[in-house]
Amino acid sequence: EKFYKAVDYLAAKKTADAAQAFSDLGAQASSGYGFLSQFYQAALLSKSGAVLEAIKVYDTIGSETSVPPSVRDLAIILGALNALKISTISSDIITKRVQKLSGPGRPYRHMAIEILALCAKRDGNIQEARNRYQEVANDDEAPNGIRSRAAQMVEILGEGN
Repeated sequence: EKFYKAVDYLAAKKTADAAQAFSDLGAQASSGYGFLSQFYQAALLSKSGAVLEAIKVYDTIGSETSVPPSVRDLAIILGALNALKISTISSDIITKRVQKLSGPGRPYRHMAIEILALCAKRDGNIQEARNRYQEVANDDEAPNGIRSRAAQMVEILGEGN
């Protein structure tokens, strides 16, 4: 019931009330509604510009052992995407967070490889970025949208860059 109340606040554009309600529910992280509320809370924080706070919430979800592994992985991915917005968070830190998610059989591996490509590009390593994007573009198991975006990035980065 509390979760649906928080969603109602969100639908009514009562963002502050929704954020508080999701924060309260998020304190119960071991419940399904608890970690779902934390995702909402982090998204609201990120959208409001409180990106570092959003990353902390994603990190909390990502380290919570009572949360299913695929949910923890998603939290790590979303935390890394937010970390890319913060210039003082090094690409090395982001890379270390997502590297383990980029291996075969990992559910978010294509997104993880994209993040690794973004980190390489951010650091000026265009060839590594291009190679990572090419890896995704060539992977038949990658979702069409991700494959298409990766192929576009390969083209944008070009052969000689």
